[in-house]
Amino acid sequence: MVRAMPLLSGSRPHPLVVSAVALFAFAGSACYRVPAGKKAVADVRVEGTKGIDDEELLDRIATRESSRFLGIFDGVVYEYEIFDPYALRRDLQRIERYLRAQGFYDAHVHAARVEERGDKVYVTIAVDQGPPVLVGSISIAEKTPVDEKTRLAIRRAINSVLPIGKRLDEDQFAASQSAALEALTSTGHAAAKVTREAEVDLATHRARLVYTVDPGPLGKFGPVRFEGLGELPPGPIRRIFGVEEGKRFSSEALEEGRQALLDLGVFASIDIEQDLTEFERTQTVPITVKAQPAKIRALLLGGGVELDQLKADTHLQLGWQNGNFLGGLRKLDLRYKPGIVLYPTRFPQLLPPTDPLYEHRLTATLRQPTFIEKR
Repeated sequence: MVRAMPLLSGSRPHPLVVSAVALFAFAGSACYRVPAGKKAVADVRVEGTKGIDDEELLDRIATRESSRFLGIFDGVVYEYEIFDPYALRRDLQRIERYLRAQGFYDAHVHAARVEERGDKVYVTIAVDQGPPVLVGSISIAEKTPVDEKTRLAIRRAINSVLPIGKRLDEDQFAASQSAALEALTSTGHAAAKVTREAEVDLATHRARLVYTVDPGPLGKFGPVRFEGLGELPPGPIRRIFGVEEGKRFSSEALEEGRQALLDLGVFASIDIEQDLTEFERTQTVPITVKAQPAKIRALLLGGGVELDQLKADTHLQLGWQNGNFLGGLRKLDLRYKPGIVLYPTRFPQLLPPTDPLYEHRLTATLRQPTFIEKR
């Protein structure tokens, strides 16, 4: 006979025991079963791929492995993924399209093996990947001639993303188009356009990439306006942004200015709008900087415990920050950290402290932007 022993008067269960009981009680209240007549997907794997991220591939199909609670328990907290043979057939087509988008134009999915074990199925997809299509050559067609510096910038931008000899990946092909466009807009061609096409020779598995460039006229920055600054001073912000009316247009300069403003730590977000409606007539691009200020002042309060082989201590931390101290975007940061070193307690000799040592640390930091130069 088993008797339940009462707890001693005044005793309490260990917090870890309480947490474990609560965890399993929660898990037990969310248990699921495989519906009658259905099968749950226990495992899905792909065989025959090389140089491909199988996890990314499996994320793109509908047939998914059932999630496990804590990586161990089936049907706990997470519902089962129910096997659908018709969805699996469509998934085979999705895998072929995905592999071809990765540059494997001869890829074929030969079969999917479905192994049943009770109310679970294990799916294995066999793939014949075939050889990849590689970039054989890159051509740049200019509707209007550009200078040699711009031409070199375009080619470097393309090669940085999709160089000759690399597998023809559709996502990287699209990214190379964006890189070519950025190279044009960074050199003053504010309304530039770039189109792309690929000529694939399946016999040699080589692709010829053609980028058609329409640079348009060179442009200049128009008026620069700021919105949403609140109580922040516009003068220092304009100097730090660094984009001046009348200077040659550059998307790179806009991005550098945006990052410089974010580095101040007083903005939650910075959006830059370019007005190209009158560009063909005026060859100028008005700029609007839309800012979302963050909290300028903050009170910090925290604490912690440190335990290692050198010492054990407990401490608090008090602080105050002002991102616009006395105006001019000066950032003042004050920190006070009092603590007690529990001497001689340390890991692993957890001796009781006999001679506690008190420590205090006070730090002050003042940051002045645009002190010597605008950034």
